[in-house]
Amino acid sequence: MAEICSRVSILGVKIDNVTIGEAVQRIRAWIKAGGPHLVVTCNPEMVMTAAIDQLLAEILRRADLVVPDGIGVVWASRVLRRPVAERVPGIELMEAAL
Repeated sequence: MAEICSRVSILGVKIDNVTIGEAVQRIRAWIKAGGPHLVVTCNPEMVMTAAIDQLLAEILRRADLVVPDGIGVVWASRVLRRPVAERVPGIELMEAAL
């Protein structure tokens, strides 16, 4: 049985295991609270690039929310037996958060 977890590490990139609804709730709470927050919609290319680009890797580490935007990220989480809840497409996330 696959383990359910709050964050999944894929090649060192920690992906938040959230649904689009959960991500929207977090974003709306941050908007109400004020202050800056970084949300990253992470695709497989970003994961691969972060393995060789330390600046990108650091940005991803410091992000407040890193969602799985890319079926390759979802697939990798399943292969690792730590599946994310669902794919969270960036455009759909931003539309829902507005």
